[in-house]
Amino acid sequence: MLTLLALAMLAGGPHPTSELLGHWRGQSICVKADWNAACNDEVVFYDFVPGEKPDHVLAHAYKIVNGQNEPMGDLEFAYDAGLKAWTADFSNARVRIRFVFDVHGASLDGRLVDLKTERVARHIRVSREASAR
Repeated sequence: MLTLLALAMLAGGPHPTSELLGHWRGQSICVKADWNAACNDEVVFYDFVPGEKPDHVLAHAYKIVNGQNEPMGDLEFAYDAGLKAWTADFSNARVRIRFVFDVHGASLDGRLVDLKTERVARHIRVSREASAR
Protein backbone atom coordinates (compact mmCIF):
# COMPACT_ATOMS: atom_id res chain seq x y z
CA MET A 1 0.00 0.00 0.00
CA LEU A 2 1.30 3.47 -0.90
CA THR A 3 1.79 6.08 1.80
CA LEU A 4 0.19 9.51 1.51
CA LEU A 5 3.62 10.98 0.78
CA ALA A 6 4.20 8.48 -2.04
CA LEU A 7 0.78 9.28 -3.50
CA ALA A 8 1.48 13.02 -3.35
CA MET A 9 4.82 12.52 -5.12
CA LEU A 10 3.21 10.39 -7.85
CA ALA A 11 0.63 13.12 -8.36
CA GLY A 12 3.38 15.73 -8.77
CA GLY A 13 2.95 17.03 -5.23
CA PRO A 14 5.60 18.33 -2.87
CA HIS A 15 8.84 16.47 -2.41
CA PRO A 16 10.16 15.94 1.10
CA THR A 17 13.19 18.03 1.96
CA SER A 18 14.70 14.87 3.49
CA GLU A 19 15.55 13.59 0.00
CA LEU A 20 18.06 16.44 -0.35
CA LEU A 21 19.32 16.89 3.23
CA GLY A 22 22.81 15.68 4.07
CA HIS A 23 26.36 15.76 2.75
CA TRP A 24 27.03 15.28 -0.96
CA ARG A 25 30.39 15.12 -2.77
CA GLY A 26 31.32 14.81 -6.43
CA GLN A 27 32.15 16.63 -9.63
CA SER A 28 31.04 19.89 -11.24
CA ILE A 29 32.14 19.68 -14.87
CA CYS A 30 32.13 22.61 -17.29
CA VAL A 31 30.47 22.45 -20.69
CA LYS A 32 33.37 22.80 -23.11
CA ALA A 33 32.52 25.74 -25.38
CA ASP A 34 34.07 29.05 -26.43
CA TRP A 35 31.39 31.00 -24.51
CA ASN A 36 32.30 29.05 -21.34
CA ALA A 37 36.11 29.16 -21.61
CA ALA A 38 36.62 30.79 -18.17
CA CYS A 39 34.88 27.87 -16.41
CA ASN A 40 36.99 25.38 -14.42
CA ASP A 41 36.04 21.81 -13.48
CA GLU A 42 35.72 21.34 -9.71
CA VAL A 43 35.40 18.74 -7.02
CA VAL A 44 32.48 19.96 -4.91
CA PHE A 45 30.93 19.33 -1.51
CA TYR A 46 27.39 20.35 -0.59
CA ASP A 47 25.98 20.40 2.92
CA PHE A 48 22.17 20.58 2.62
CA VAL A 49 20.34 21.64 5.80
CA PRO A 50 16.72 22.64 6.48
CA GLY A 51 15.91 26.08 5.09
CA GLU A 52 14.30 28.95 6.96
CA LYS A 53 11.05 28.58 4.98
CA PRO A 54 8.94 25.41 5.02
CA ASP A 55 9.75 23.02 2.16
CA HIS A 56 13.08 24.80 1.46
CA VAL A 57 16.61 23.49 1.81
CA LEU A 58 19.73 25.61 2.33
CA ALA A 59 22.89 24.45 0.56
CA HIS A 60 26.31 25.38 1.90
CA ALA A 61 28.45 24.90 -1.21
CA TYR A 62 32.20 24.30 -1.27
CA LYS A 63 34.82 23.49 -3.85
CA ILE A 64 37.75 21.36 -2.79
CA VAL A 65 41.08 23.17 -3.25
CA ASN A 66 44.31 21.50 -2.07
CA GLY A 67 42.24 19.07 -0.01
CA GLN A 68 40.37 21.84 1.84
CA ASN A 69 36.73 22.96 1.58
CA GLU A 70 36.70 26.48 0.09
CA PRO A 71 33.29 28.16 0.59
CA MET A 72 31.44 29.15 -2.58
CA GLY A 73 28.34 30.46 -0.81
CA ASP A 74 24.87 29.45 0.26
CA LEU A 75 21.79 28.89 -1.88
CA GLU A 76 18.21 28.21 -0.89
CA PHE A 77 16.54 25.43 -2.88
CA ALA A 78 12.84 24.77 -3.37
CA TYR A 79 11.16 21.98 -5.30
CA ASP A 80 9.89 23.08 -8.73
CA ALA A 81 7.01 20.79 -9.72
CA GLY A 82 7.15 22.00 -13.32
CA LEU A 83 10.79 21.00 -13.71
CA LYS A 84 10.39 18.04 -11.33
CA ALA A 85 13.63 19.15 -9.68
CA TRP A 86 15.08 21.19 -6.82
CA THR A 87 16.12 24.66 -7.99
CA ALA A 88 17.96 27.71 -6.68
CA ASP A 89 18.65 30.98 -8.48
CA PHE A 90 21.65 33.26 -8.06
CA SER A 91 22.32 36.64 -9.60
CA ASN A 92 24.84 39.43 -9.30
CA ALA A 93 26.06 42.21 -11.61
CA ARG A 94 27.62 39.63 -13.99
CA VAL A 95 25.34 36.57 -14.04
CA ARG A 96 21.83 35.21 -13.61
CA ILE A 97 22.05 31.45 -13.11
CA ARG A 98 19.90 28.58 -11.88
CA PHE A 99 21.03 25.36 -10.24
CA VAL A 100 18.73 22.44 -11.06
CA PHE A 101 19.13 19.20 -9.08
CA ASP A 102 17.43 15.85 -9.69
CA VAL A 103 17.68 13.45 -6.74
CA HIS A 104 17.92 9.72 -7.46
CA GLY A 105 18.24 8.13 -4.03
CA ALA A 106 21.92 8.45 -3.06
CA SER A 107 22.92 10.26 -6.26
CA LEU A 108 22.16 13.74 -7.45
CA ASP A 109 22.41 14.94 -11.05
CA GLY A 110 22.46 18.66 -11.59
CA ARG A 111 23.09 21.39 -14.04
CA LEU A 112 23.89 25.06 -13.91
CA VAL A 113 21.86 27.09 -16.39
CA ASP A 114 22.62 30.62 -17.59
CA LEU A 115 19.17 32.22 -17.37
CA LYS A 116 19.94 34.90 -19.96
CA THR A 117 20.89 32.45 -22.72
CA GLU A 118 19.24 29.30 -21.30
CA ARG A 119 22.51 27.41 -21.95
CA VAL A 120 23.74 24.73 -19.59
CA ALA A 121 27.20 25.79 -18.33
CA ARG A 122 27.94 22.90 -15.92
CA HIS A 123 26.92 19.33 -15.22
CA ILE A 124 27.01 18.32 -11.57
CA ARG A 125 27.13 14.73 -10.34
CA VAL A 126 27.42 14.11 -6.63
CA SER A 127 26.73 11.23 -4.26
CA ARG A 128 25.35 11.29 -0.75
CA GLU A 129 27.99 10.60 1.87
CA ALA A 130 27.13 8.09 4.57
CA SER A 131 26.26 9.84 7.80
CA ALA A 132 28.62 9.34 10.73
CA ARG A 133 27.13 7.23 13.50
